[in-house]
Amino acid sequence: MTHRLPLGWILFFSSFIFFWIFSDWGPITDPVESNYALPAKEMILSNDWLTPHIYGKIWFDKPILIYWLTAISFKLFGFSDGAARLVPAIVGAGGISLIFSFTSRLYSRRHGLVAALILATSIHYFALSKALVTDMLLFVASSAGLVYFYMGYSRYKGTNKWYLWMYPCFALAVLSKGPVGALVPGLVIFLFLLTQKKWTELLHMRLLIGIPIFLLIAAPWFLYMYHLHGKDFVIVLLGVHNFLRATQPEHPENNVFYFYPAIVLVAFLPWTGFVLHGLWKGILDAWKEKAPIPRFLIIWIASYYLFYSLMATKYPTYLFPIWFPGALLAAIYLPWVPKKFRFFEYILPISIWWVALMVGAYLFVPKPLSWFVIGLFLTAGIFHLSFISKGPKGRFLPGVVLLTISCYLIASAFLLPNAAMLRSGIQFPAKLAEYGNDHVGFFQTYSTGSVYYNGPTVTKVVLPEELSSSNDKASWNLKYQMPLETTDQFANPHPTKKRNILFLPESKEKNFYSQKTDQYEIILIEKYQKYSIIQIKKK
Repeated sequence: MTHRLPLGWILFFSSFIFFWIFSDWGPITDPVESNYALPAKEMILSNDWLTPHIYGKIWFDKPILIYWLTAISFKLFGFSDGAARLVPAIVGAGGISLIFSFTSRLYSRRHGLVAALILATSIHYFALSKALVTDMLLFVASSAGLVYFYMGYSRYKGTNKWYLWMYPCFALAVLSKGPVGALVPGLVIFLFLLTQKKWTELLHMRLLIGIPIFLLIAAPWFLYMYHLHGKDFVIVLLGVHNFLRATQPEHPENNVFYFYPAIVLVAFLPWTGFVLHGLWKGILDAWKEKAPIPRFLIIWIASYYLFYSLMATKYPTYLFPIWFPGALLAAIYLPWVPKKFRFFEYILPISIWWVALMVGAYLFVPKPLSWFVIGLFLTAGIFHLSFISKGPKGRFLPGVVLLTISCYLIASAFLLPNAAMLRSGIQFPAKLAEYGNDHVGFFQTYSTGSVYYNGPTVTKVVLPEELSSSNDKASWNLKYQMPLETTDQFANPHPTKKRNILFLPESKEKNFYSQKTDQYEIILIEKYQKYSIIQIKKK
């Protein structure tokens, strides 16, 4: 008697391989991945599994879950780039299994498979499944919580026991990224019950059991950190990384009305047309049934979109949780055998996606290898056109999936490692070793990746007006734990070092020379990549 592996597990393992393959070929990147890899590494080296550290100092950037999971991976497999990216690959594969399972239960296995394939091959989901960031943890934990809510609400299999699984999922979401892990899903549930006019459902959500479960999982680490570090923990984690981001823009250049619409259009490529089609159909159908899944999915999307649109800080990954309902809506309303290839739903999005990959290869892959990679992308595209044009119309969806998978594998092997090299600090330790007797700083930038790759902890140098003098209130400067000095402070003679050596990025030279530099003696030592390495001292 043979036992077949369930399709959900097949999707999980195949997705994991798809996301993780070649992850060790590209270095950890700055400025985001290194901020999670280095604390996890220091967690192992210091054997302190409760208080995150970076550069040997306490680090309150994010809750503990991402550091725990990455540190466990390091403990099992050693310090490597592949081990660092093992967590997002596993969690990303879990998200694919989750959407397959949920969609299959609501509709059919065919719908579930389509939803899983759309999600896995959307460019943003694929990228975040290969990157060491907290967003994939938040996505899967919060999505699972909302899935279990709807299963409990709809009495799947005649029971509301599913509600009990909702609470630990939201607790893990909080341990991934803080209060928003429960706050925004709570908003989705509130608005859905409001539109359904079923407040009595609160009596069936097993709150008396669920809330203690939630607190038992989410609260201990926060309480321990407050007990150990007091108001500093509250000011930095909740004040800076939550309240300050909500009220002051961390990235003012992103505060434009078209930022999030543009993110949605790009992030779902090559499926953008079908996602927008599903979103429109879902809006039209949302009020046709007593308890429709389209209504729940539309409220899910609208809640996240409005919440993060109202925040002062805009960031490309903030809307990532809406990819789950977006992919599900696309699968529900996807035309199974289209009578003709619709320009806006198919030809334009997939063409943009395909051309973007080739442009990326041209920009980031060294010559002449880039021409070989472009040739591989062209070959995949030609094969796709041949596959869907010389057979039954049912080949359309498999053809798109084969094209996306083949192109992403090519990108994983050639494009992403070379692009990562341009954003990594892996090259700095060797160069910094040449200035081992000097006081070294980076102007208005910093490479945490350099420290992760065993480089020294150097100084970040900023303009005087950038350095806040207040340490008792929420300030962006409280984010930083590396040594921090103004140019005036840095130019002073160092008591133990020979010279003051500043790595000045070409992109920051205008900012540097906008200050009164006539008080300094500046000597250009060498050019290194996109940096001018200068010696600076007061006259």
